[in-house]
Amino acid sequence: APLQVPKILASGFADYTFESGPLTGFGFGAGVRYNGQSLAEKTGTIINPDYTVFDAGIHYRMEKGVNLALNVKNIADKDTYTCTTTGGCYYISPRIVTATASYRW
Repeated sequence: APLQVPKILASGFADYTFESGPLTGFGFGAGVRYNGQSLAEKTGTIINPDYTVFDAGIHYRMEKGVNLALNVKNIADKDTYTCTTTGGCYYISPRIVTATASYRW
C-alpha cells in the first residue's frame, strides 16, 4: 500500500434550511471526516493512527439572493498528522472559522 494513504476514508455532511415559518431561510449543517490508519513505512511496522474531525455551520438565505454563513472546520481543533519515515509529515488543518456573505442574481 502507498505511504500515508488510508484504506478507509469516510465523510458525510448534512444540511437543513427552514422553508417556512418564523425561521424561513435559516439553516444549519454538521459533518464528520474520518481517515483510517495509514502506513508510515513500507514494511508496515510503523502506522499512522486514524483520526476523526467534525465540522459545522449556520447560514441565513434572504429572499433577495443574499446568503450569510458561518462555518467551522475541525471544531475540536484536533492536532494530528501523518508522517513517513523517509521524510515529511502532513498536518491536518487546525480549527478554521470562516464567515461569508454572498449575493446570487
